[in-house]
Amino acid sequence: MAANSSTLIDRRDYGLKIAMPGYDLTLATDNQTLFNSSFPILQIKVLASLKPDTLGGPANNSGEYCGFAGTAPFRMFVYRWYHGLGFPPFHVPLGKNSTYYGSYYSVDSQYIYRVIPEETDLGIPLDDGVKLLVCPIDISKDIEYPYTALPMDISGLYGQVGDYGFKSVEFGDIMTDDYDNLGINPRLQSQMLLAVKTMDTSVGTTVEYIVPDGLSIDDVMFYGFSNQELGDYDSSNPIMTWTYVGKFSQATPWLRVGYPDGNGAQIVPVTGNNASLVCTRQPMVAPVVTGVTV
Repeated sequence: MAANSSTLIDRRDYGLKIAMPGYDLTLATDNQTLFNSSFPILQIKVLASLKPDTLGGPANNSGEYCGFAGTAPFRMFVYRWYHGLGFPPFHVPLGKNSTYYGSYYSVDSQYIYRVIPEETDLGIPLDDGVKLLVCPIDISKDIEYPYTALPMDISGLYGQVGDYGFKSVEFGDIMTDDYDNLGINPRLQSQMLLAVKTMDTSVGTTVEYIVPDGLSIDDVMFYGFSNQELGDYDSSNPIMTWTYVGKFSQATPWLRVGYPDGNGAQIVPVTGNNASLVCTRQPMVAPVVTGVTV
């Protein structure tokens, strides 16, 4: 199976940019910048535990109960929470139970959904220990970014970088390094978006992405999503949502990392459904590395 066709965009030449100490900003390469507002870093829209107090009752965080499908004692209760982004966002279930219970969460262009099986001998808890991370990235829009340089080793610049750039704090002394009190600090960066690949550019029925030259598969994280009906909630007016797909599942949809030839990933959707593959990379700015001999 051939990789999806490219939707690579040009570098953006606007916004705010800060070069590393000793580098000319007008000549600095991507990995010689301490901060670049054009870098598509992951931002947090939602990070919360989403749950009702009782099945059929009200939900936390302004969630609403939608109804149920099926008959007791095997009903499926549906809840939703408003995110209002206008597109289906990147979302990942986090927590010790996320591998299993995470499949009950999904999103569409306006809402986050959670389907809760009626508590039977399966013992599905209302408080499943899952927090849902939602980032404002459209997983239905095919795009690739050109920021593929490896981070530069800044260990020799530590004394300069440690007190260089710009920083904001919530309150108190600007010189403190309390991470819980920091607002903006270019030394603290999240993963960057590398690509979103969809069925719109696929060759055949598999969504596939090959890691660009200069990066290895170890530099990239892959997240899969499947677009399908929200259970059997309302067969007369089905809701289509996007659901997170775990790696190497036993049936479609499945996400396989290291395919083909160890240099990419692919997601195989359920026949007739859509799928999305989101690829991220580590921040462009390398952390200071400290070697320890034990």
